[in-house]
Amino acid sequence: MANFARLITAPGWFSWGYNDEVCPPTSMYAAYNIITAKKELHPYLETGHYLYQEQSDEWNKWLCRQLGFINLADDMETTVRKLKEEMQCMLTGNILPFWMNHMVDSEYGGFYGRISGTGERVPGASKGVVLNARILWTFSSAYRLLHKDEYLKMATRAKQELITHFYDHEYGGVFWSVCEDGSPLDTKKTNLCIRFRYLWIE
Repeated sequence: MANFARLITAPGWFSWGYNDEVCPPTSMYAAYNIITAKKELHPYLETGHYLYQEQSDEWNKWLCRQLGFINLADDMETTVRKLKEEMQCMLTGNILPFWMNHMVDSEYGGFYGRISGTGERVPGASKGVVLNARILWTFSSAYRLLHKDEYLKMATRAKQELITHFYDHEYGGVFWSVCEDGSPLDTKKTNLCIRFRYLWIE
């Protein structure tokens, strides 16, 4: 995450909880400190891996200021339509092609576990269930909305990787991570693993 954080150039509003065991504040600070763009930090000491309503309200107010709203009634429909178009252009022209063109593991199947901040694959990097489940969800959603066969192909690839290598066919459950070649690495089965499993249960 820190490798990508150094590439951020847009203003950012950042907030996290000190009790977050999924995205620990130490990791979040490491990424935040590398960002050179204009930024604001609003830590919430009591929260875990979730948001308080006050956090969401503060976040939305900041976003409205960035968009130049005096209040939420300022030509919201036009702005939302413009944002939707920009986000879809970024998704289909940059984000999804990046994963399709640079992250597919043609040797061992699935997707590479890690690349450097300069876009170079890290040989031997492990592969995590969270990343693969999110790839599946992202490309499944993209196919459902945009109906492009290449998105379905990527979603199917991610699902097959999860079923073949992450699912424990002997005892049930889902491994936290596997080696580059798909053999089990970290075999603990956390609640987070179970939740992500529901992303690809169908």
